[in-house]
Amino acid sequence: MTNHDARVWLMAADEDYECAKQIDPRHRGAIAYHLQQAAEKSLKALLVLAEIEPPRTHDLTVLWTMLAEHAIVDDASPETAETLAMLSRFNWLGRYPLGRAAPSENILPREIEEGSRFVTRLRDKVTRILGSDPGEANDERPAP
Repeated sequence: MTNHDARVWLMAADEDYECAKQIDPRHRGAIAYHLQQAAEKSLKALLVLAEIEPPRTHDLTVLWTMLAEHAIVDDASPETAETLAMLSRFNWLGRYPLGRAAPSENILPREIEEGSRFVTRLRDKVTRILGSDPGEANDERPAP
């Protein structure tokens, strides 16, 4: 795994992040799902950068714990734990009806705002660690 591989993960995260920002605010379920995916892929970019094979999980707490065990992240605050748990729930809560409620009815606007702030900070942190814009990964691809 290389810096390039980490950038590819971050590029995938950015696609989800951009989708989340462009979706009609009434469709909170879709926004929530893309925020979760952006966070997951950003965390996996950090794992790849540390030469750790990302596990096949959508549980952001598991990914964060792996990063903390390798001293890549150091925020163990209850607020971060709660936000990671909330974003992890967005993976399924944003896609499936719960009882008689549509996905968007299960997610509060303040949760979208909180998740978006967290993902923005996370994406910025990963970009700083990688050292440049993730879109530059396209220039690093080896010739066929």
